[in-house]
Order: sequence, then structure tokens, then C-alpha cells
Amino acid sequence: FFTMLIAFVLYGERPTRLQITGALLAGVGMVLFAYERAASAPIGPFLLVLVAAFFWGTSNIISKRARPANMASFVSWGSLFAPLPLIGLSYVVEGPQAVAQGFHWPSLALALSVLYMGLGANTFAFAAWGALLARHPVSTVAPFALLIPVIGIASGALLFDEKLTPMLIIGSAVVVAGLSLNVFGDRLAARLRA
Repeated sequence: FFTMLIAFVLYGERPTRLQITGALLAGVGMVLFAYERAASAPIGPFLLVLVAAFFWGTSNIISKRARPANMASFVSWGSLFAPLPLIGLSYVVEGPQAVAQGFHWPSLALALSVLYMGLGANTFAFAAWGALLARHPVSTVAPFALLIPVIGIASGALLFDEKLTPMLIIGSAVVVAGLSLNVFGDRLAARLRA
């Protein structure tokens, strides 16, 4: 949502009515997820997620407008900006002892997790995402980010035997319906008009 809003405000990229309708429908699914978790989730972490979503939307627009020749290099070099501010924030919030404890020889599981997150999730996935944003309108690409919680919920159920509640299933179905309307709605409407 932030990516589409920023692209509209700064660059005048206008989604179609069906894309807006699809995004709003998917937003209803996100509200259902939030409602499901609202009773047990404190407001602070929720607000941090919203701030993170805003900054991710901003980075999406930066990637789209930069149009680098090599998106993987762009993502890798761009990742060098995060460690120092994050270590500083951790120092302020968690204290010097917690930061010092973070610097130890990693276990094999931790090293493999960092390798997967660094190469797979960060370099490859964000490079592919940035390349899609550079080639296509924001309103076509950005809504696919709404699949993140759906895939996370499905993965939790499949891999960790987490319980799927009716609200999570309905919310997932509504998100997928909204995304489908966003992606296929204009084409379907054009066929119906023809």
C-alpha cells in the first residue's frame, strides 16, 4: 500500500479502478489478519511493522527510479547502509551487553541461516523484486507483497504445525481474491466489454 501511495504522490502513477478495488479487497484480508492477532499483540511492535512497511515502500520507489544495470549489485551495495544504524539502535534499546553478546562465533545453523537470508532472501529476492518494479507499473507489482503473510501462515501450518483459524483462512482467501482482481481484473473487464 505504501509503495502504491508513494508512487502516486511523487510520480503520478495511477492504478486503475479495478487495481484500487483489488488492493482495498486485499486490505480487508490484512485487517482480518490484524483482527485475529490484535488481542495478543502489543501496539509497539505493530507500529514498528507499519514504519518498516513505509520504509520498504520507499526503497521500492528508489529501486524503481534508480533502474540500475545490475539490480543484485545495487541491493548488495545498498545493504551496507543498514548494519551501523541497526547496531546503534540495538545499543540504545537493548544496551551494550546485548550488543556484545551478539558478537560471538556462530553455530552452523546460524551461519547457514545468515547465508540463506543474505543470498537467497536479500540479494536474489530483492534483486528480482527490484527488477520487476523497474520494468512494470508499481500498481501491478507491489500488491504481490500482500502474499507475504499468506505464505508465512501457510508455511507455519505446514512446517511447524501451527493452527489455522477460520479467520486466518478467510483473510488469506480475501487477500488472494484482491490480488487476483488486481492482476486479472482489467483484462477480464476488457474481455467482457468485447
